[in-house]
Amino acid sequence: MWMAPFPPPRAVAEYEQLLPGTWDRLLRMAEQEQAADIASARDKEEYIQRQFRRGQLLGIFALLMTPKAGLNKADALILRVGEPGVGAVAPVFVPA
Repeated sequence: MWMAPFPPPRAVAEYEQLLPGTWDRLLRMAEQEQAADIASARDKEEYIQRQFRRGQLLGIFALLMTPKAGLNKADALILRVGEPGVGAVAPVFVPA
């Protein structure tokens, strides 16, 4: 038994004798798995970036809408939401 992603050369030769093309199949499967891992990491990063932008836009919107609601004194409280780097800004009202 081996503890590596691929069998040792001797085992590869034996596989090829029993079923020609086995080594190419193994390599193709490993390449596909690597491509899927890369795509998954890229998708995760894009998702985090979208969430971060959404949080920033919602925070800006909340801050811009606070004076329009007729509130004179308001402070902003930054809340952390879910994913790292994703936050929201919520108006916190301070009595006069």
